[in-house]
Amino acid sequence: MKSRLTVFIILAMCAVFSYAQNYVYSVTAGTSWAREEFHKQERMQRNLNKQLPPLGNGAPDFRRTFNNIVYAYRKHNTYNDSIFMNLSHDKWTSMFKRRARKYSDIYTSTNMEITKLKDYFESDSVPEAAYDSLYYWTRNLYHRNINDIFLYENLMDILLPHYEEKQDIEHLIFCYMCSGLLNYQCSRMGDREAEMRSELYYHKVMNLSDRFPHFRNPLNRFYFIAAFVNLSLLHTQAGNISLVESREIANNIQKMYATREVREIFRRDSLLNEFAKWSIDLFHFRGIATYISRGQNNPELRDQLYDAYIATCKRINYKFEEQKNRYYSLLRYDDLLIEAYMGHISWDKALAQINKLTENDPNLQFDPGAPKLKINYMNNLFETELAVLEHTTMSEKKRGIYMKNHLNNLLDIFSRYPHGQYPFEKGMILSNIATRPSILKYLSSKERRELLFSLIVVEQPTTYVHVSMVADLSKILAEGMIKNHPEFFAGIPGYPTAYDVVEKKDSLIDFVYYAAIYHDLGKICMPTIINNCYRKLTNHEFDIIQMHPEKSLPFFAIDESLKKYQDIALGHHKWFDGDGYPPKFKNRKSPYFPIICLVTVTDCMDAATENIGRNYHTPKSFETVMQEFDELSGTQFNPKLISFIMSNKDVYEKLKQHVSTGRYDNYYKLYTRYWKDKEKEK
Repeated sequence: MKSRLTVFIILAMCAVFSYAQNYVYSVTAGTSWAREEFHKQERMQRNLNKQLPPLGNGAPDFRRTFNNIVYAYRKHNTYNDSIFMNLSHDKWTSMFKRRARKYSDIYTSTNMEITKLKDYFESDSVPEAAYDSLYYWTRNLYHRNINDIFLYENLMDILLPHYEEKQDIEHLIFCYMCSGLLNYQCSRMGDREAEMRSELYYHKVMNLSDRFPHFRNPLNRFYFIAAFVNLSLLHTQAGNISLVESREIANNIQKMYATREVREIFRRDSLLNEFAKWSIDLFHFRGIATYISRGQNNPELRDQLYDAYIATCKRINYKFEEQKNRYYSLLRYDDLLIEAYMGHISWDKALAQINKLTENDPNLQFDPGAPKLKINYMNNLFETELAVLEHTTMSEKKRGIYMKNHLNNLLDIFSRYPHGQYPFEKGMILSNIATRPSILKYLSSKERRELLFSLIVVEQPTTYVHVSMVADLSKILAEGMIKNHPEFFAGIPGYPTAYDVVEKKDSLIDFVYYAAIYHDLGKICMPTIINNCYRKLTNHEFDIIQMHPEKSLPFFAIDESLKKYQDIALGHHKWFDGDGYPPKFKNRKSPYFPIICLVTVTDCMDAATENIGRNYHTPKSFETVMQEFDELSGTQFNPKLISFIMSNKDVYEKLKQHVSTGRYDNYYKLYTRYWKDKEKEK
């Protein structure tokens, strides 16, 4: 039955299938599998803690600290989700004011808790019991699904060196697994060093395989298996290790599972046994899919991976509804891609069957509200459809219609996930979608620009209102400058003289407006927790957020009509005197320097006066902000712009009104527009 493809066809397909970075799979943490065991360990630990004497010496109350962090994280996300409640103007404005006050309280109290915790561990003579308490509560935080990897990173900075110095394997297993996970997430933003650190931590766990039967804490076996899955699967899909290497790792782990001591452990612990079987099955499932997506050219390896895939499919018989199979990917869809790739069915038939499956799949029948299906699975299905679509005999025109319909559906579904869910995955997936040539070729220039705006709305709603405010402020300031000082813009491409500026003022104002709309595009691929956090940003987060101007460049490359805006995005955090970031971009040499200066002013103006969306600063009055801008005139801000605002009463009052009483009206207008768009989509 299984026909083998010729080498020629394989080479052709390897040239076509090159979307390895596009597949995004959920990071296996072992949390759900270990839930039963975790609760047992929690009860034992609580009983033990009751018997221990107080730490004293100014030690934090770990229980209170971590419970407050959990409360703050969840409350913060609840308030973010409440933004999209369809309320009347008065009720919506009242809700936003309450949200702002609550944000401030949450932000202040969380920072106090975290600062006290960090200060304590920087003191001398911290008792061992304090490290164990921190470990216990960090693990508790992790199992409660708090997706704050940068907080974990700070906690690991305390725990890892301590337990490594003591060579305490029992505590290090979780620390290595957690560090591997958080570094992998950071690597998805292009941090190559984090990628290598993640792989290193997972290898450290694998090097402890001989200790697997002897772990005192049963949870460590779940963590070990989770580390194996992440290393052999995620790092292979990302291209960090080869399929041959990952298969060797899987074979070694399978041999370990087969030893007498480990089999006896599995016999006593059925849940761990299922998790272990699943870990090997998942490698067999994803091996052939990874081979295809990586564009491999090794027919022998291909056939071995395919045989393992078929054998595993037959063994579980596609019974995904069973509890033990609940973590498998949507194999019914991937199976059609694989069978078409192997030449067993036609691409047209594969797409027809995918469409039939989607029509009847209960996972895809969404009621109003958040989808239950994991976001990574939704993206995988979209990727599978695209891969199959590209090889069908369907006309280019029909392919374009098909792809755009599915893209709009995907964006609609993504917009329904609560704010705190998938803080990394959404941005990474959407960034990939927006820059994929195989998608963009079906979109017109207008549709590409609209896609970028849709991504801001879906992924960064707070950025959506911020850039809209900055665009309005930029328009007010640009209109005033053109009327009174048109020479300020002379020399910008397309406007060589002051006369051209006046003659083509409408097109120039339009350019300034959209330059402001697009100035924060780089935040799309930033984790939402960084852009709108319930606590003070860590040093690592500050480094990441400062990357957002450069992260915008791939978005401007998707269409020629967008490239003219990229200097403004690159330069809006550069000072008038050339200081600021990114350091390599020379804003003063840009032909768009006047507009960069203008958007820098309005961006800072909105940020400093913002009183209902941001929680990490105390909003200032417009008068105070302008006094500070005046003091920074000539260094951070263009002196001509600041002097003009201070001397022109009409422009001064328009800007003041827009950032004060006008802010609520503007925010409400934007959100009602959002709701109208959602109704149109429905």
